Amino acid sequence: MRTRISKSAFFLLITLALVSSGCLISGTFVVVEDFDFDFTAQGGFYWYPVDLTGNSVWEDHADDIDNIDAIGMQFTIRNTSDVSSTLTIRIKRASGAADPDGVPPPITGATAIIEGLTVPANSSRVIGYVGSLAYITNLDKIKEIIMSGRFDLYGTSTGGPEEPFEVRDGKIVVTISASST
Repeated sequence: MRTRISKSAFFLLITLALVSSGCLISGTFVVVEDFDFDFTAQGGFYWYPVDLTGNSVWEDHADDIDNIDAIGMQFTIRNTSDVSSTLTIRIKRASGAADPDGVPPPITGATAIIEGLTVPANSSRVIGYVGSLAYITNLDKIKEIIMSGRFDLYGTSTGGPEEPFEVRDGKIVVTISASST
C-alpha cells in the first residue's frame, strides 16, 4: 500500500513540475467565428472573408496547433420565396487581409462544406452545431483549409429568382488540439 502511494505521489509531482515549467501543456480549445449573409437565390453568391488569426483563442494557440478535431456550424436560414431553395456553403483557402468590403474573389476552386440543405418555400430552418455535422462534407480538405487560419466562405442557393435568402446568427465552430513542450 505504501509503495503504491509513493509511486502515485512521485508521478503527480513529476507531472506538476513539467506543467509548471512549461514543458508539457496540452488541451482542446474551441474557436468560434460569427457570420451573417443574405442574397437572392439565383443571384450569384455571398462571400465572407474569415481570418481566424485575429481570434483570441486561435492567436493563443496558433504555433502549437496539433490537429483540428472537429468542425461544425450553426445558423438560421430564412427562405422568403414561393419555392423551395437549397443552400450550399463552400470554403476556399485565402491570403491577405480579410476585408468584407473588398472585392469578392471568384468562387472557382472552392470546396463544398455543406451541400443540399433544402428550405421549403416561405419558411425558416434552424441548423444547430450537432445537426450541422450530418451535412458537413469533405472534412479532411476543409480541415486543411482551416488550418491556414485564413479562408473565404461562400453561400449559394437554388430556388426563387428574386426573393432574398437569408442566413442569420451563423457561427463556424472549430475545435483544435494544441500542445507545447
